[in-house]
Amino acid sequence: MSRKPSDADSRILHPQSPAEIQWRNAVRFFFEYLPLAALIMLVAIVIRAAYHQPASNQFTSEEVSRLRKMAEQPRPSDAIPPAPAAKQLSPEEVEKLRSQAQPATTPTEQFTPADAQALKGLAANSKQLDRLADNSNDLLSKKLDAEDIARLKEDVQRYLEWVIAIAGIFAIAQTLAAGFAAQSFTRQADRDLAELKELENDFSSKAKNAISELEKFKEKYSVLARAGQAQLETFNILSKFFPEDKWVDWRTGFYGEMLVTERQAILSADRYLGYDLLLMQGTDPDPGTGLLHLEHRKLRGLANFYTSKFEHENKLQSGQWQDLERAHHLLEFWLFSHPMDFQLQNDLAVVLVRCADYCLSVKKFDLEAEFREKARVRFDNSARLHPEQQRAYFNLSRIALDSKKPRNWPSSPASDEFRRGLSEAEKLAVKALALSNWEFEPDAKMRTEIEYNLACFRAISYYCDFRQNPSANPGDTNFTQRAGVVIDALEKIAGPQKGTILKRYVDADFDTDGGDLRGFRNHIQPADRDRLDKIRTGLSAHADEKTVD
Repeated sequence: MSRKPSDADSRILHPQSPAEIQWRNAVRFFFEYLPLAALIMLVAIVIRAAYHQPASNQFTSEEVSRLRKMAEQPRPSDAIPPAPAAKQLSPEEVEKLRSQAQPATTPTEQFTPADAQALKGLAANSKQLDRLADNSNDLLSKKLDAEDIARLKEDVQRYLEWVIAIAGIFAIAQTLAAGFAAQSFTRQADRDLAELKELENDFSSKAKNAISELEKFKEKYSVLARAGQAQLETFNILSKFFPEDKWVDWRTGFYGEMLVTERQAILSADRYLGYDLLLMQGTDPDPGTGLLHLEHRKLRGLANFYTSKFEHENKLQSGQWQDLERAHHLLEFWLFSHPMDFQLQNDLAVVLVRCADYCLSVKKFDLEAEFREKARVRFDNSARLHPEQQRAYFNLSRIALDSKKPRNWPSSPASDEFRRGLSEAEKLAVKALALSNWEFEPDAKMRTEIEYNLACFRAISYYCDFRQNPSANPGDTNFTQRAGVVIDALEKIAGPQKGTILKRYVDADFDTDGGDLRGFRNHIQPADRDRLDKIRTGLSAHADEKTVD
């Protein structure tokens, strides 16, 4: 369904130049504010008319001359004079007329009768003129008021006619502008609709082609598409054992807890797709193929899956080197683009330690030393990236001891290099115990592991000092106190509240010739030995052993 293009669509399809925008704004401003200007002009006209002052009612010069001539001739008292002009006699002129009406300063006997009669007539005319002037002023004022009102009406009528004419012109102009705008918008809308129609047709054509290509791809590579769906199921299985951003101890043998179908689903998907090859593509996979983007948690879980697989099969004397190598490769590949991830640094270091142990078991001592050194570098990187963690320091303490231990220990004497490694291991374990979090949060089980290792380091140090001194006696105060420190520490982590050390580790430390506690046990007083044997079982009282042995 097509839609009416909006102003935004029009601007997008046909962008306007700055000149066009300014011209349209000017026209719009003129037609919007023209009625207001006309209204202001009309108010000004009305105010001017209301305050208009008519000219004062004054006589003209001709009318004054006519009045002076009239004063020279007597006029009947009942005569109606013509409307006088609008100018009154000045005070000097009235005074002059009145002086003429006074008796002459010359003796009366000098005037003839005719002169006396003329003077009397002149006096009468003067009074008559005063009355006529008053009457004429009243008449003239009324006449002029009427004329001013008439002129005002005419002016107002002309102004109203002018305003009406302007309003008509404005209406016509507004109508023309509206028509012009409507035509312009209509033409623009037609163009926009045509372009939108072309875009819609183009998009529809591309969508159809994409769907067609996708169907062809699925048909041609149906096995790969099904493998992509299997990959989804693979990570759903792993998510049950690897909660997001949680550390998982692969030593507990979670591989052994999986169903056979779950193990094979993971292995099959990895064999068919190869997640490292998927990452090398550098782009997100097409959702239509079912290929998934690999996340941190998924790849970390897969690498630990292979490490746990090796541990599980190694107990059956069938551990395969390629499982360790696969875990090593996946973590190394991910760290190439995420070098600041300290958790992956730890995981990779643990895999390298297992590689070193495997090489030691097959007497490949050069490779063993090489892998152990690589593991130390990775743990050291992790500690620098995140110093507030126990995990890196705990593992560094074990590497400090194992990398310096003589190969035929305890048959050979403890070298100075070994003693230095032992001292470094003890310091790192103490440093780890001073922290609270295993990685991001506390882990009571792993804290017990650190305490157990620290006790083992002190037991080895005791045994080295005892062997080095030919006259040493377990009853000596120094050895008795040191033995008590070791046994007290082991007793603290044994029993119903803790006791989480794996039994196979405890048995190896007590029973094998190179065990951490064997030499110590054999060179302490009988009472201390009995005490140590009683807490041995408690060290593993609550260890998760269901999939270990």
